[in-house]
Amino acid sequence: MNRKISVGMAVSIVILAMTVTFSITMLVAMRLFDSTVSSVKEKESMYNKIAEVDRYVRSNDYYPIDETTLYDRLTAGYLLGTGDKYARYFSATAYTELMNTQNGTLIGIGVELAVDQSGYAKVIKVYDESPAKEAGIQVGNYITAVDGTDVKSMSSVDAIQTRLRGESGTTVNVTWLDSEAAEHTADLTHSGYSSTTVDYQMVQGNVGYIRIRQFDSTTPSELDYAIRSLSANGAGSLVFDLRDNGGGLLDDPIQCIDLIAPEGTLAFAEDKNGTQTLLGTSASESRIGLPVVCLVNGSTASAAELFASSLRTLNGARLVGTTTQEPLTVVSDINKMFVYFSMNEKQLLALTRQKDGSVNSMIGAMPEVQLQLADGTMYPAKGKIETLSGVIDLSTGAVQMRATFPNAQRLLRSGGTGTVLIPSVLDSALLIPQSATYEVQDKKFVYVLGDSSKVKNTEITVFPLDNGKQYVVTSGLKPGEQVVVEGVATLRDGMPIQPITPEQSAAKVQAMTQQMQQAAAAQK
Repeated sequence: MNRKISVGMAVSIVILAMTVTFSITMLVAMRLFDSTVSSVKEKESMYNKIAEVDRYVRSNDYYPIDETTLYDRLTAGYLLGTGDKYARYFSATAYTELMNTQNGTLIGIGVELAVDQSGYAKVIKVYDESPAKEAGIQVGNYITAVDGTDVKSMSSVDAIQTRLRGESGTTVNVTWLDSEAAEHTADLTHSGYSSTTVDYQMVQGNVGYIRIRQFDSTTPSELDYAIRSLSANGAGSLVFDLRDNGGGLLDDPIQCIDLIAPEGTLAFAEDKNGTQTLLGTSASESRIGLPVVCLVNGSTASAAELFASSLRTLNGARLVGTTTQEPLTVVSDINKMFVYFSMNEKQLLALTRQKDGSVNSMIGAMPEVQLQLADGTMYPAKGKIETLSGVIDLSTGAVQMRATFPNAQRLLRSGGTGTVLIPSVLDSALLIPQSATYEVQDKKFVYVLGDSSKVKNTEITVFPLDNGKQYVVTSGLKPGEQVVVEGVATLRDGMPIQPITPEQSAAKVQAMTQQMQQAAAAQK
């Protein structure tokens, strides 16, 4: 069916469509403007604070201000203020240096350093065709000063390396000690040189050793060549050395992992909302079927930790060494739980003397202990004391102990709290309520019923361990003696009393309670 529409109607429809579109655009623009204004208002106080400090400094600072340095450090401070320890701002100069490092082209003298016990910078690597190589600096030499400044006054290896770098054509004065402890000084001209990040060799017959000092854009190709060379020479296993590897840009280790790992996800990023972004995967044909060991230490960080973790997860590699900067994995086995508690010196001596005087015999003869949980209930399974610290904490006067409890039901969790109950068996013990005692200068007393129904204050000694309600009397009382258990605070030595039995006391309390209830009912 053919339809006809006039030109005027078409123009009207187009104008209407444009009007609607314009209205929607204006609505979106207004919302964006409102949100922007709101954001600006929220940050107004921050900007005002910075402006106030800036006005004060510029009006009172004697020295001229380097604007570029100021803005760089302001920006760096902003990132520091976010609390993100992994965020870092690079100035233009620092970024150029970083890119030169990542690309394998450095502007410096061509050495890698490590500070040893002497405090000086030991040369651990000298690059070919570098100014250091041409000057005769060798591995094992010590750099002692840079531009006349003692390296011992510099904060770190990075600070020393920074002093040794500079723009191409500039010079730096370097003082070093050779293997004979002879001192040398020379002006070395900064120039570009090519660096490698991967060293490899065969060790102990058929073990392929690969050292990765850092990750940059050349590392994947260098690692690929190293693996192929070692495999061609009959390597039966591989050792990756990542000690002191501070990492690098993320793309580079992901490419390196892809050379080794089987098919699977290599890494993903997760934002604060839990949204995950895939960063890299591995193909199955790239898998290395050889046994793999990875060496790490406390300076293995960032991308190097990702590489080590992927080796372990995807290749079954064993990690050997000290803990890395960040834990790669935290694994907890809670089938058996260790419960740590303390005991003061007096309590420990009391338990020890119950046996033959030795700690080992005490632990061996200790009965099973119980655990009272935080909610007051008793843990169903009993535990066993296994270890006892040989040192008394000077600040607390306590000895640390450890008991082991089975945890098949997963009721106990790491970080939980409770009370350990240690049974103590005593023969022919005298037991009195704690309410029957009073203290004077750290000594315990009770009132004993004497002749003519007069009370006498008597000093007693009690067993160091108690249940919180009763004391075990070790001296001061004899079997058959009567002690006052109620109203102790109102008594004085020699005061006559009318003794009653516990049954009579309970009946008296009940009668008084009934009288009070009747009086209250009568008032209503």
